[in-house]
Amino acid sequence: MDYKTKTALILPFKGKLMVSNGGRLPETNNHNRPVDKGPQNQLYAYDFRTDTSGKEKTLEECGVFGIEVLSPGDGIVVQVISGAIDVMLGERDRSVGVGNTVIIDHRNGEFSLLCHFKHNSGLCQI
Repeated sequence: MDYKTKTALILPFKGKLMVSNGGRLPETNNHNRPVDKGPQNQLYAYDFRTDTSGKEKTLEECGVFGIEVLSPGDGIVVQVISGAIDVMLGERDRSVGVGNTVIIDHRNGEFSLLCHFKHNSGLCQI
């Protein structure tokens, strides 16, 4: 975990949100799991939310569902997935593990994967 990013990155949203899942320790980031417990492809993943203490019952109550998302750094959009259906809290669409997604190539060997977008919302302004 000594990797240092080459891309100057910003948070991909305006305003204040909290990290609900992320960081370099397994205790704070369930994407960071032992090799025998699953793929290591999300070690640097972060999930954000408003501070609602996990009492949300609908996607709209999460405070982040449908908000404007910004590019975290300079690059080229290389893939957009926008047709995955919205699923209820606690459920997953196993056909597209990360749901609606935008992938950005930062042109230096690094990519950003922005995911969990609202159905058919993958519109990009370049």
